[in-house]
Amino acid sequence: MVHIFVVDNVINALQNNSLAGVIFTLVSNSRYTSSPARATLLAEWSDLLEALTEDKSPISSSTTHFACNYHLRLLKTEICSLADKESGWHFSAENAREEQIEAFSIAKMAQQVRKQAPFTWDAIVISILLQSTNQHCNPFAAIMGLFLHSTAAPELVVEVLAHAGLSTSLTTIHKMVNSLSSNANVKLRELAKTCTAAFAYDNFDMDFKSYAPIIERPGITLQHATSALAFPLAHDVVPNDLKLSNELWESDPSNPQFQHLRHELGSPDTVMQIPVTKTTHIPCRAMDINSSTNDGQGQILQNLFCQANIGDPTDLPHVIDIREHVVLVHGDLGTGERLHGIKQSRSIERKEIRRLQSAIFVMGLFHLLMAAADAIWKMFIEPKELQQDPHGLFQHACRIRPHQTHNIKTKPGFRLMHDLIHQCGTARMLDIWETEIHKRNSSHTSLADFANSNPSWQDVVDLSLQIVRTYVDKPNEKDAVFRNSSLILARLLLYIELAHAMKHGDIGQVELTFMDWAFIFKTVSKHKYAAALVKTVNDLRYVYPPRLARAIRLNWLCNPTGKPDGFRAVDWLVELMNL
Repeated sequence: MVHIFVVDNVINALQNNSLAGVIFTLVSNSRYTSSPARATLLAEWSDLLEALTEDKSPISSSTTHFACNYHLRLLKTEICSLADKESGWHFSAENAREEQIEAFSIAKMAQQVRKQAPFTWDAIVISILLQSTNQHCNPFAAIMGLFLHSTAAPELVVEVLAHAGLSTSLTTIHKMVNSLSSNANVKLRELAKTCTAAFAYDNFDMDFKSYAPIIERPGITLQHATSALAFPLAHDVVPNDLKLSNELWESDPSNPQFQHLRHELGSPDTVMQIPVTKTTHIPCRAMDINSSTNDGQGQILQNLFCQANIGDPTDLPHVIDIREHVVLVHGDLGTGERLHGIKQSRSIERKEIRRLQSAIFVMGLFHLLMAAADAIWKMFIEPKELQQDPHGLFQHACRIRPHQTHNIKTKPGFRLMHDLIHQCGTARMLDIWETEIHKRNSSHTSLADFANSNPSWQDVVDLSLQIVRTYVDKPNEKDAVFRNSSLILARLLLYIELAHAMKHGDIGQVELTFMDWAFIFKTVSKHKYAAALVKTVNDLRYVYPPRLARAIRLNWLCNPTGKPDGFRAVDWLVELMNL
């Protein structure tokens, strides 16, 4: 440290001159090149900067901020220089030549980068050393590895990215997947202990390419498997609400001792709104089981019970006893049919678990919605004679989607049909509104005129009710065009009502549409769906005890986002997990 008197003398000598200016002149002016003071300043410059960045220094923050900004400017300059065409790193894929590929060298590239951009090179080396020193310091690589695994990226691609430091190795990825699977299994068993767990599963296909068929692999590459998930029953559903296995068995038609009187079970419930809460779900381990057979359904349930550690303690002492409880199983109609088949074939078993009496099938509403959209297509679009009707649904759909006429005529997918139903239904309703308001007031030639007249809310309500009474579902009208248009509109509105009620969790309203859809499904020869809807309504109203019916209704839809309009069918969530 310099004595304080020396500092005072220097300050007095400076008078009104800047100390920074003196230092700059001393360093840059050639007159002082051989000055001992200049040599001493340069020799002690690094010590001065170190002292200025210490925490005790009053200018530590500004000095550190300047150094960081200066270093960033250097890195930016070097990176821009490397990206410039003159740097020699540009490669035209369209004009690639064989000698360019052969001449490429990672070692040469590293040397040139180190020479042209030394500060950038240091940053790259630090990043690589950080990962190689402690792999926990690179979460990006771990997430990238998990993403590559989920998209079935080739092992060679994963290894290349791992060597580049952008992903973890295959071994690490497999360890991470095993850890996630183990944690999910622990959560699944904890959920199953509560006896309020529901399961949902669906099939998916995997195509394993076999380059050289052998006896063990005779060229059959398509494998059928099943995915599943479990989720807790919410909205105040308690284990006692599901402790009905024996009671339901007494009234089951498959039970040889069936003596139940259905008319004593009470009256149906009213419309219900599912409370808005975010649904949690736990993915189950995928099963190498074909779900398209009755026996496969039994194996799937046994596998799910094993994963959840539930069952009959007389068979396995460590499992949670669910012999007196029922388990809700969501799935498509095929799942329900085969589950019913395996339960019938096992009805003579003595043990509850072996006859699968705990499993209660819940029809997936997403597949019901798809069947409803297909029914409308079969009813109003598929018949060739209706495709020529200028007032028919096909002509209106083609006017909305002129570039998808062929798809609409042949076999449109669910998404296209779903959108067309909403769009055509909305267009028809707007056309009816315009017609009706013109009848009431000839000066109103458009909806805009009616809106500009500032109608009251009661006027809108009255007009809406009049439109429904006049234009919707009029099968006895003599005018064929009006009659057909009213029937089409009624079916479109019924579908929109079902989709809207599902999206907003109004399960009571969903249920009220079932009988209407049962008649429609009968009309288009979807007899299995018609029978399933009738059975579902009958079970909920006359077979199941009220608390079980409540548990099914309140958990028929899930809400992955926790939003008022975020309700989705459980089988939709399983399909999403299969993507």
